Amino acid sequence: MRIPPSTSCTTAAWLPWLMMVACCPLLGCGQQVYEQRLAESAKYLAYIDKVDASVGPAWKNGPKTPGPIEQLRVPLQFKEVKPPVPTKNPETGELVEPEIDPRQPDYVAVKLPGLVATWEAPTKVMVDGTLQPRKTYLYVLTNAYMFTNAEESRRAPDFVRDLLTLLAEKLSLSPLDPAKDAQREQYPRAQPFYTPQKSYDVFRLADAFVKDGAAYTLELFVQHSGPIDVVLVLAVPVAVDSSERLAERLPYMLESLKVSSRPPVAAVKSPTGGPAGAPVAPTGF
Repeated sequence: MRIPPSTSCTTAAWLPWLMMVACCPLLGCGQQVYEQRLAESAKYLAYIDKVDASVGPAWKNGPKTPGPIEQLRVPLQFKEVKPPVPTKNPETGELVEPEIDPRQPDYVAVKLPGLVATWEAPTKVMVDGTLQPRKTYLYVLTNAYMFTNAEESRRAPDFVRDLLTLLAEKLSLSPLDPAKDAQREQYPRAQPFYTPQKSYDVFRLADAFVKDGAAYTLELFVQHSGPIDVVLVLAVPVAVDSSERLAERLPYMLESLKVSSRPPVAAVKSPTGGPAGAPVAPTGF
């Protein structure tokens, strides 16, 4: 029997169903069917425990971090980097966006376009034969902001291609072709599926850059939802220690992502000249 997917990974949501299973013998169900359902319940609860032990609470876009993300659960060791707080111009009273965004990378000369959220995690990495602390980074990018401007919206379908070109240029790497170099991966990877399976176009840039003596790989996971593209960019040291459990936890993050397919419908000007509540169109990388 296949258990229907739950929108929340909580045992409480399944208590009525579990009570029905427990009462099944009293209602005349066969012993074999009862045992099968009990076994399926145990598998599902074990899955829920595994997820909750691997990824944190659901994160989503909101008024302070606008975007199309309806749900994302990141590995437990990752902590969100808070967005910069606008300051008020004492003369005009208008809000002014800070020049420096702490969510952007400060270790390579790249300003990531369409950035809506950043997380970082302290991880143990093998460097020069010893385990040393290094950070792992996770960035969420989207082309959603482009739909608030008629000129930008025409370029929205090329968001992933332009991103790959930008990274190759700034990191002195060979450019990747979205049509030829994408690897298609699906999450969850194996049955039973307790959440709807999601498809990603995956791009991996090995030895993309070196930070504090450690080589880093960039992994880009692209999910298409109608005209909306969401890209999860993972910057991870090559020699991360297995005790960090990243390889085990990342698939649960990827299966948790839910993206709205509806682009913004109106372009409202903000004090900085860009769409209100949306990332300013990136220029001059």
